[in-house]
Amino acid sequence: MKEKKKIVGLVSAIVVLIVVIVGVSYAWLTMTVQGNEKQVLRVGGLRIILNETNSLTINDARPISDSEGMAQDGFIFSVENKGALAADYNVYLDDDAIETTQTRLDDQYVKYSLDVNDTTGTAKVLDNRLIYSGHIERNTTDNFVLRVWLNDEIDGYITNQVFKVKIRVEVNEKQSATDTLLAKANSENLDYNTATVEQQKEMWTFSHPATEQTEALTDYRYIGADPNNYVSFNDELWRIIGVFTVDDGTGKKEQRLKIIRNESIGT
Repeated sequence: MKEKKKIVGLVSAIVVLIVVIVGVSYAWLTMTVQGNEKQVLRVGGLRIILNETNSLTINDARPISDSEGMAQDGFIFSVENKGALAADYNVYLDDDAIETTQTRLDDQYVKYSLDVNDTTGTAKVLDNRLIYSGHIERNTTDNFVLRVWLNDEIDGYITNQVFKVKIRVEVNEKQSATDTLLAKANSENLDYNTATVEQQKEMWTFSHPATEQTEALTDYRYIGADPNNYVSFNDELWRIIGVFTVDDGTGKKEQRLKIIRNESIGT
């Protein structure tokens, strides 16, 4: 009789779990979406796209095996980098708010898998809310499929307990040396003789009109007797000449540093 009561309790808990997850897959965006619309959240230069064409659900009102859990359709979302820089980012599953009368389900009862692009995820107990750490180049997209199910390896009473989460993405955009220097470059309208000592040590902006041979362009150079243009490269001391627009050989143009060794290499 005790065992029968235990099974009924599990069924009740899982029914609550299904309802909550279906409703929470977009609740963290504090908006309601109908039909097959997409939701886009921008974080820095990244766009997090939640595709609501399928909901995050649990198959059957019972704990299931890893093979059953990973056979689910899962919840699809993607991280797209439309910014100017590459970025490192982390994906978390955070607790979402529940009613004061509800009891939160312990993480040990939950398992998940996360497919990333062409890599199939493995079954894991949700003992760490950091579920993915990645690096993404600009103009690229990482696609995810998240599956969640109740752990059939843990025994216990979970009647009327609730598992309610939201996706959080933390972004750390990488700034190149070129971007760092350009952010401090002086305007071409600034006169060198009236600039401060600190300004005189930074790069200066030079615009060039179009000619028959070249299109209009802008470059950035260090000038003066004592600019702040030293850099360590190849375990040697070098000096930065400036930042110039360079064709990489495919027609794609990028701004790159031009450096010169501080000491002569000899004859």
